[in-house]
Amino acid sequence: MLVFPLVQILDVTGPLQVFASANDFVLESGGHPPYDLKVVAQSGAKVMASAAGLKLSTLPLPLASDPVDTLMVAGGQGVDAAAADLATIDWVQSRALKARRVASVCTGAFLLAASGLLDGRRAVTHWSFCDELARRFPKVRVESDPIFLRDGAVWSSAGPCARRRRSWGNDSVGRGEIPRGFYEASRRTSPIQHGAHSAGGGR
Repeated sequence: MLVFPLVQILDVTGPLQVFASANDFVLESGGHPPYDLKVVAQSGAKVMASAAGLKLSTLPLPLASDPVDTLMVAGGQGVDAAAADLATIDWVQSRALKARRVASVCTGAFLLAASGLLDGRRAVTHWSFCDELARRFPKVRVESDPIFLRDGAVWSSAGPCARRRRSWGNDSVGRGEIPRGFYEASRRTSPIQHGAHSAGGGR
């Protein structure tokens, strides 16, 4: 999971817990945990999460050539600064080439878009930022209704509330890594749901 200063804490902890639970599920079934979870940042130092006043311990960015299964990018207030950092963009582009799948959480889509990974692809972000994503990155086929989208090996999600829905765990379920109890609806269905997502959408 790639994070940065002023990252949204739920964008980090929500998806990580899903994969941690997948490890527990496999372990309880007598298998070997499939995921080695790491939180990384450009500095490799503690990163302040937005609003929460919490600092996250991180590891330095691994070499782009190192093996990786799933590259996840969080969102948050600091995403614009991260998307403007050329070293971060270069790392994301190179790292994505090694990943089986790439995923953004909420406004992390802006970082993937800045890296060119969403060009020509369907993508979603927090509902209140969909218009901005479409305006700033016209090559991205932004859709505002889904809570997650998969286009090839690239996944995007509408917010941290999507972390326990189909999202990136979809193909892991097929391999027996994540129990089907993690499934829920795949689309927003009412303005009330929009409001529920807003708690995790702060840039």
